Amino acid sequence: MAKGDRKVQSEDESSESDSEYESPSYDELVQLLNKYTKVIIKTRSENDKFEHENESLLAKLKSSDELRDQNEIMTTKLKKLKLSLKELKEHELMSILCIGLII
Repeated sequence: MAKGDRKVQSEDESSESDSEYESPSYDELVQLLNKYTKVIIKTRSENDKFEHENESLLAKLKSSDELRDQNEIMTTKLKKLKLSLKELKEHELMSILCIGLII
């Protein structure tokens, strides 16, 4: 007995089991080949669809990243403009007060 209590086959026994196996007919092989060809074609089609979708999503992501970068730039510019406006208003107010004191 071999490991796991399985009987080891001799060459005579293995050749007997091979002769018990019935090879598929030509027509069965053709049907099987056609079936797998259809599966391959379908899989390639789905793969192409997913690749296209992936490219589309990557383009959207890139666009989104660019928009985020532009938004950050615009936000920074807006903060600078608000600060400048505030300084301008303060300067204008100081000018008006100084003119009022002179008169």
